[in-house]
Amino acid sequence: MESAITTVVILALALVLAVESRPQAAGSKKANFKEHPCYGTLETKTQEDFQELLKNEAQVESYKLCVLKKAECQDCIGYEMRRLMPGMMNSHVCSRDPTGTIYPFCPSSSVQTKGKQFMAELRNRHYFLYEEIACLYRFGGNPQVCGKNGGGGGRQ
Repeated sequence: MESAITTVVILALALVLAVESRPQAAGSKKANFKEHPCYGTLETKTQEDFQELLKNEAQVESYKLCVLKKAECQDCIGYEMRRLMPGMMNSHVCSRDPTGTIYPFCPSSSVQTKGKQFMAELRNRHYFLYEEIACLYRFGGNPQVCGKNGGGGGRQ
């Protein structure tokens, strides 16, 4: 019995090594999020910039579709919001990683601070949108947790 388990473990490890060491196609490489032209866009934005953004309903709708992964992002702000939203909604993942791994969705501390203020303002101005985002990024859009509409769990 032990030899069968050992054999399965060895085969699994061999498969993992084979997949990891296979040569990549010419011209392809793993994407590095720091090489994307939009990387760092939110660093330059002020809290006033984010408040202005929330006043423009057309922009809010565009960013909503982008962040909720229902449409392509129209600009770098939307792209960066979508990239960083998992870290914004689950900041404990970014702050408690003992290995020091930098995940592509973890914002810098300055963006995290601005993001918390932005999300609080979003919750006040567009509660149901905030609930949809929270449902998607905290609970994976699970209707059993978020309600059948994917957000807007309680408050009317």
